[in-house]
Amino acid sequence: MTKGNRQISEERTAAASYILTYYQEVGNLTHWYAQYRNILAELKLKDLGEEGMQALEETEKSVLIKTLQSLRYYAHKSQIQYLCIMDSLKNKVDPAIKKAYERLDSEFIISLASIESYVIKMNGVLLNTVIKNLMETSQDIVDSVYDDG
Repeated sequence: MTKGNRQISEERTAAASYILTYYQEVGNLTHWYAQYRNILAELKLKDLGEEGMQALEETEKSVLIKTLQSLRYYAHKSQIQYLCIMDSLKNKVDPAIKKAYERLDSEFIISLASIESYVIKMNGVLLNTVIKNLMETSQDIVDSVYDDG
């Protein structure tokens, strides 16, 4: 393998690794969204009365705080990685993703609607890419099966 080809291969490996990391971070974001949703569902079942969040036990408060911190952390990481990927591809940032991110970033306690909207949009970025690649690969397979020559 020549030096030029090795460099191209290393660049492709680095790019693939970065995209895989992005995929994993969006997976982590989705995980923490599901955790947050479950915690909020459990809290609805409790009668917190007039005290509201102050009525929570310390362990419940701790879990809620850790979950919110993790959600914020993975939202920030996913957004930065998304922006870097779009920049490197010279693609425009989707205004709906930007708006969803800014909305959740502006909230002290992230609303379920805000984080859900963002998680759906970030997963959509991955899904659209996967479907596009699958369709291209499927076409290549079909072409090779029916290729006459």
